[in-house]
Amino acid sequence: NMVNLSPSLTREEFQKGLSELVEIICDRGDLPSSTKVVNTLLSIDPDDEYSVQDLAAIILQDYGLTHRVLRMANSCYFNPTGQEVTTVSRAIVLLGLKFIREMAITATLFDTLIKKVPPKSKERLGKLLSSSYMCAFLAHKLALHFKDHKPEVEEEWFICALFHHIGRILLLLYSPETLTQWERLEKERPELIQKRLYLLMERVMSCWALPKPLVETLEGSPKSKEPGSLAAFMSRLDKGVQEFLEKGQKGRLKSFFSEFGLTEKDLDQQLLGAKNSLEEFFPVVAKDLSKDLLIQTGSASQERTVSEGETQEEFLTKSIREITAALALQEVDYQKVLLMVMEAMMRFLRCEDVFLLVPRPDKRSLLIKYGLGQNIKRVEGREIPWDEFFKRLFAKAVEWSGPVENMSFPPNIKGLFLGRDLLISPLSLKGRGVAAFMALRSRPFSLEEKKKIEMLRHLALIALRQAFLFSRTE
Repeated sequence: NMVNLSPSLTREEFQKGLSELVEIICDRGDLPSSTKVVNTLLSIDPDDEYSVQDLAAIILQDYGLTHRVLRMANSCYFNPTGQEVTTVSRAIVLLGLKFIREMAITATLFDTLIKKVPPKSKERLGKLLSSSYMCAFLAHKLALHFKDHKPEVEEEWFICALFHHIGRILLLLYSPETLTQWERLEKERPELIQKRLYLLMERVMSCWALPKPLVETLEGSPKSKEPGSLAAFMSRLDKGVQEFLEKGQKGRLKSFFSEFGLTEKDLDQQLLGAKNSLEEFFPVVAKDLSKDLLIQTGSASQERTVSEGETQEEFLTKSIREITAALALQEVDYQKVLLMVMEAMMRFLRCEDVFLLVPRPDKRSLLIKYGLGQNIKRVEGREIPWDEFFKRLFAKAVEWSGPVENMSFPPNIKGLFLGRDLLISPLSLKGRGVAAFMALRSRPFSLEEKKKIEMLRHLALIALRQAFLFSRTE
């Protein structure tokens, strides 16, 4: 299935081969699934009050991604205070929603590519991915110093830099012989190869319906010859990174940073940040960074990482300690604490879904406010009757569990969770029901598990007591 686009082909043969390659990539390529996830991540509004919950829900569906985020949040470089982070929601708060979202986009893209590439091409892919990530990391940092800076600029520059070399990467996947031949010819005729790379990606990106600004900044774009354009910026940054990775020289990058009012010390700090974040987040790719680069930017050997093999009990203990630390802060964000409690419940109990139920003002129903898991988008905003069962449960303020079939849920909710067991943990203040956690999984909840969840419920109640929303009505 490999398509040969050797330099010896006639123009007609080249155009025909190019069309065949584009068809193969569009029809059989796995990247569209990655771009779908990328678009989902980008659709999360950082200013929305539930953005942390939305991002945490996406990350928690992928064990590998969850572990990478926690690993980074517990590393010396990103968490110099050493305060242990055990929940993704806390990691997002610590590292920032934008940064975590960019890491999730990177991991989604990298995972797809690494699974697809044949073993003999992995080393070459590693070098392409590491240089792409380094460009993206530096682009994000430079965007912060851009004279016309806007909040969305950092992410736009990050993604454009990350995808800059996607043409070479796709050739490596689908026609490695062509990439080898083109890169040999590139030494003599660089403009021809740049033109061919862009021609390939222009067609593929059109097939994938990716945004025009992203397409215009890809390698070889005609826009790169327009001074002051974003495409020209990406091309210059890429050349500087390549010079640094291949020769250990920082001349181009130093000149580039100086245009933003930054010094060589600033550059060294960002190079170290790029290397360390890649090491923490994607060590498989980071190992392909040159030894010279590791020497120049220092080592992240004194790392703190989250254990992959910790038991459920160990995780719960760490989570309780982390939530307690959040409650000790002068200004407690009760929504973030509730999210941390929900994540702790989900991972400790190994649930498929955990929701927060909030009473309607008329006390006739409970609204599914938000949650974590596979089905939140299906049930978010729906209502559950506040019947005698819930009245007794809030009055007793104890955990309850049982089959979904026994509940008086609306058919559209009950039908979604048939065969599941659910646990409800009611939150009552002075005998008044203010919220409830609802967890679902395929096997029954034990009495011992319900006792452990009681500890998390009490932490959630402390957060609610401290919250301004409830302090006025108590």
